[in-house]
Amino acid sequence: MDRGKIYHPFEEKWGQWNNLPSVATSSWAGAALAALDYFNIRGKKVLCPTNTFMATPLSVVKSGGQVILPIPIATISVLAMML
Repeated sequence: MDRGKIYHPFEEKWGQWNNLPSVATSSWAGAALAALDYFNIRGKKVLCPTNTFMATPLSVVKSGGQVILPIPIATISVLAMML
């Protein structure tokens, strides 16, 4: 099946309704890559949650960004109590 027959009319109608360009994807990963490419993250640092699927940081790497995994708040709280 040619997905273009479904996606192109949807993208066009969605874009007209929102008065914005649009893109349809068939998966979360495709949408993540499209968003990261739109924001041109190549060479930039990107915060990723530490409790997520591997696809989240891998989409950043694929788009040329540098993954930063912040210290979870619970860890900061424990460290603060130890001081």
